[in-house]
Amino acid sequence: MKKRNAYIVGSGIGGMALSVLLASKGFATTVLEKNHLLGGRCTSYEKIHDGEKFIVDMWTHTFPTAERAFNKVFKLINSDFEIKFYHFTEENPPQIWQHGRDPTNIPTSLDIFYKELEKMQQARSKKTTSKKPNPLSKSNIPKIISDIFSLSKKKLKELDEITFEQWLQGLTDNKLIINWLGIVCAFMFVTMAYDTNDRRGSAAGETIRSLRNWFQRITSGYPYGGSVGIVNGYKHALESMDGTVEINTKVDKILVDDGKVVGIEVDGNTHDTNLVISNAGVKETVLDLVGEKYFPKSYVKQIKQLEVSEGAHTWAFYSMKFGLDKKLIKPPIIFPMRRMDDSNNIRSMRELIEEYMVKDRIPPSSGMYVTVPSNMDPSLAPPGKQLVNIGCIGPVESKDYQKWYDFYIGILETWVPDFRKHVLFMDVHRTGKPLQQWTGRFQGDAVGISQSVGQVRDKRPLPNTPIKGLYLVGADVGIQGIGTELSALSALHSFKVIQKDITL
Repeated sequence: MKKRNAYIVGSGIGGMALSVLLASKGFATTVLEKNHLLGGRCTSYEKIHDGEKFIVDMWTHTFPTAERAFNKVFKLINSDFEIKFYHFTEENPPQIWQHGRDPTNIPTSLDIFYKELEKMQQARSKKTTSKKPNPLSKSNIPKIISDIFSLSKKKLKELDEITFEQWLQGLTDNKLIINWLGIVCAFMFVTMAYDTNDRRGSAAGETIRSLRNWFQRITSGYPYGGSVGIVNGYKHALESMDGTVEINTKVDKILVDDGKVVGIEVDGNTHDTNLVISNAGVKETVLDLVGEKYFPKSYVKQIKQLEVSEGAHTWAFYSMKFGLDKKLIKPPIIFPMRRMDDSNNIRSMRELIEEYMVKDRIPPSSGMYVTVPSNMDPSLAPPGKQLVNIGCIGPVESKDYQKWYDFYIGILETWVPDFRKHVLFMDVHRTGKPLQQWTGRFQGDAVGISQSVGQVRDKRPLPNTPIKGLYLVGADVGIQGIGTELSALSALHSFKVIQKDITL
């Protein structure tokens, strides 16, 4: 019997995960990727330096719940395939580096998390002779943590109607705690915890759900083989079921007739099919690959009003990649934190962005996020060498990008002196125009449709469209999860919808 064919546009995490599910049901499944590398924003490439190979992530990635979201695809179809992850250990945990203080270990299990919380509470209860005020005084941390773990589904749904910062302000007036947790929110969603003049902030309910899911297990990790190890795992599974992946293959049009998909156009050639799943982005699919004239006006209006995450609007994410001639850093991940200035006044994330990033001005100081992939998977760098990623924020457009790179390297050298002397190469990838060119999206956003007020859970775009045979997958239509996990879980959601429409 002839297999029914299915085409997936784009090899991002969601598209590749869905390809495995469809192939498992007997579809002749083909993934078409316009770039030479698979994975979209979650990919890696070979870097040859002096004849030695490094495997470099294009973007800075960690994965809060490690392999759990990605391997759900294989569990659903009872497959022996799995994507393997390095897990952080108590012996060599991620750390927070604070200026003038000893490094602080980040808990690698829930038991350690509770012990650290208890220590924090005991420290706050002790009397101090210091004249300096305790920055964590009146922080209400126990209540905040308790609510994150205990709020009901009904209450969280109500909290989806306000921003994360608004929720925090109802529990504490401690600006340090509000700022810290706001940074965590931006780290997860690449969307601010508060509203701006023209953009909505992250929904409190969705932020709390994600924090709970993350903190309840504390199983963060990193995929063996680099970020591309995830899509490679899906690719191997797909090919084992006779599915195919074609790189350097750009879909120009999704062809529609009488309200139904009839094919796709690739390099002037038409491929007949009545099932197409787009991982290219909801706006890009509706307005470009198909064309808005084929959709109801109300649907087009809804799609046009969707807001995307940050990365190409107010601020950009810079991902700086370094190959080093020796191993300089021991922890797998570091969060170097410094006060924004030399006084006791702590600037907010809002000030940092509005007064410095937007205006292309170097701030007094800033935090950043450092991963050391070769500490987690030694095969990513030659013996004795090291890979280091710096993830940081900067202006979307700058007159002098190098000054920003030097600024962040200088901060790292506060803890790792002479870092620059050991650099073999530096590659930089930025959101904004460079990422837009890579993904083909209208904007170089970091994640996709933002998880902001009015755009979470049942208010996100649906996987099925008004056109029969046309479906969507990826972060834009994902309803739960953080970043790449949102994309992976979207495959399960889209698959369930397709199953209802088609006899699989």
